[in-house]
This record gives sequence, C-alpha cells and structure tokens, in this order.
Amino acid sequence: MLRGHRPCDTEETQIATQKLISNERARWGPLAAALLAYHEGQRDAKLVVRTDLRTLEEWPVSLFFRTADELPPLEREALELCGPRVIDVGAGAGPHALALLDRGHDVLAVESLPEIASLLQARGFPRVTVCALEELPPGQADTVLMLMNGLGLAGTLDGLVPLLASARRLLAPGGRIVADSTDPRQWLEPGDSDGELLLQDGRFGGEVQFQLEYAGTRGEPFPFLYVDPEVLRDRGLRAGLVLEEVRSFADGTYLAILAPEDDYDVGASEDG
Repeated sequence: MLRGHRPCDTEETQIATQKLISNERARWGPLAAALLAYHEGQRDAKLVVRTDLRTLEEWPVSLFFRTADELPPLEREALELCGPRVIDVGAGAGPHALALLDRGHDVLAVESLPEIASLLQARGFPRVTVCALEELPPGQADTVLMLMNGLGLAGTLDGLVPLLASARRLLAPGGRIVADSTDPRQWLEPGDSDGELLLQDGRFGGEVQFQLEYAGTRGEPFPFLYVDPEVLRDRGLRAGLVLEEVRSFADGTYLAILAPEDDYDVGASEDG
C-alpha cells in the first residue's frame, strides 16, 4: 500500500511544513474556501480568477466536483493510463482520485492545505496527506498523476526540473508520470534564438501570474506555468525523464507521459 509522508519528527521539519501550508494558503486559500462552500451546499459558487493574460474570469466551482463520466477526454485518457498504485498530486476535491478509487486503484492524494485534505476525507476518500512531494517515501508509485494543467504547479520554468525530479523519485520500477499542460504557443510568438517563448520582461511566455478570489477575499498573486511539449522534453531530460508520448487535443491542451531515463538504459543494455 502507498504510504503518506514521513512523520514530522524534528522541530525543523515541523517548521518547514507549517511554512509550506502558510504560503500555500496565502495563494490557494480562496480555492479552498470555494470548494468547502460548494461541498456544504452552495451549488452556484464561483471562483474569480485573474491573470495577466485575461482581465477576469469566473469559474463555476462545480468544475472541481465532476464525476468520472463528466471528465473531459484528456482526463479520461489519463485515468486509463494509470497503474495500480497512483499518487494524485494536487488532488483538490478529488474527481480523479475518487474515480480511480472506484476502479480499484490504490490511490494516495497529496494536498498542500489541511482544509482541502479534510474535504477529501469528508467526500469518502480515505488516504490523504498534506506535505511537499519531497516528504513522501520514494519508489512506491506506478503512476504520479498531475492533472488540470498539473505541470503548472512548477510555477516557473526554473521550477519545472525540480518538480519533475521530485515526481520521478516517487516512481517504482516501470512507473510513469502522467501530466497535462496547455501549449502557450497558441497565444504567444517565438521569442529568442533557441525557440523558447519570451515576454517583454524576459519571462518565459508560459509563466502566467494568477490571483484567486472567493466571496470578496483575494489570495496573493502567484506564478503558474504552461509549457509546450518541446520545452517539456528538454526539461524532462534534465530531470532524468524521457517524454515518452504526447497526446494533443483541439483546445491546445496535451497529455504527457514521462518515463525515467534509467528504464531506457536498462532496455538498451538488455538488447545488447
């Protein structure tokens, strides 16, 4: 069975965990409040989303509570790719974790806020842990799942390799990372000579500033990453991962399957 984070057995670890929760709550607190409101019966709840790409959007919170039959094609395909033991990173209200649980998978949901973890448990999901990926025991998952633009949790392009390396560490032999993103080239033009997309201020074009609001309470702005498959392939290699497959969809989103580079080294030595 998949195991949650290691016990916080030192004062230093406890301080680091509390700092993580505090930082995440400052950013994602409005989402947590919106999820709890919906769960408690406010079915018309909407999350206000501001970015530096669009002035303002309102997202129905029901989006985060979809059943397996209501998931879009990309997410349904992702679930089909999951192995027996799955770590769902940033599980939220649990649409993917619950669907996998119903199918008989061993699923561990990972969240950064205790209130979202409590919501998952209230929805009947038994195994939730609040921690950073680095706190999880290594080598225990057949699939590390990161959906709903899950690679965006990297925040910036510089943060992508550490995120991928942390996910890779969790994989058992033969395991895969299954994640999605949106290709930012659909709204930007190529910038510099190596083909990466740059904004006028020098940021990678897929680095978008988000700010969430619910019931009049705004969170702190934070960076969220969208990355095209070519840049993902490059950053994956830097994290010891091979971009094995890309499945593209008409809306510019894509599903990526990444495998540890070691798997290919072993295969090559066996063939030799």
